[in-house]
Amino acid sequence: MENNHLSADTLFNFTPKIEYLISKIENRFKPRLVLEKYHNFGINLERAFPMVCFCDIRLSDISAHTKEYGDYGIGLGKEWGVRKELNPLIYISSQHSGILGSFSDIITNQDKAIRNSAAKLFLHFKPYSGEQNGKNRNFYNEREWRYIPEENSKIMSLSKEKFDEDIERESVNMKLANKKGLDFSFNDIKYIILKSQSEKQEISKVIARSFSVSEDDVYKNICFITKNMIEKDL
Repeated sequence: MENNHLSADTLFNFTPKIEYLISKIENRFKPRLVLEKYHNFGINLERAFPMVCFCDIRLSDISAHTKEYGDYGIGLGKEWGVRKELNPLIYISSQHSGILGSFSDIITNQDKAIRNSAAKLFLHFKPYSGEQNGKNRNFYNEREWRYIPEENSKIMSLSKEKFDEDIERESVNMKLANKKGLDFSFNDIKYIILKSQSEKQEISKVIARSFSVSEDDVYKNICFITKNMIEKDL
């Protein structure tokens, strides 16, 4: 497929700690509960769903994203995301959008199967902008792609009240961690983003051990980028 360079060829996943990055390399991506807030859609609802989130942004635009989501990241080829049935989100510009009006008719349909299908689709909706962690943010700039696991054609979820209970939330996250995650191969990895150059050797050894390849193969096939390089607008 032709790429006009308005979007990236890579899907990035970021995390705030190096041990989280190591876990993703060793155990692949494990969905975790994320609390979704629908107030920006004019819906008084907060509910947590399991997912893995990625962004489709170019390296030259990634600095602001690392400040929000963490200095450590892994970038995988977009063709991998397509194979794994990840999908980009649909951004809705206003709670008064005609799209939401039409969708409301579907999600309140008397047919339970139709309502369930509508609920799955709704997890791929996101407001164009809104409040997050006390800031007003433009979510559209993230160009988010999501992986949402299903079990027996159903999506697990928790109410906000149960999500706020540490024991309840982590119990569900542990169950998710014990299930098959979102796998990837050595050849799918395009970039590793680190906080400092001194961490490169440690991560290279982790990758080599996890995929049974040599460290030379790691250095030849994966591009390592540090926070300082990103801040210089690579």
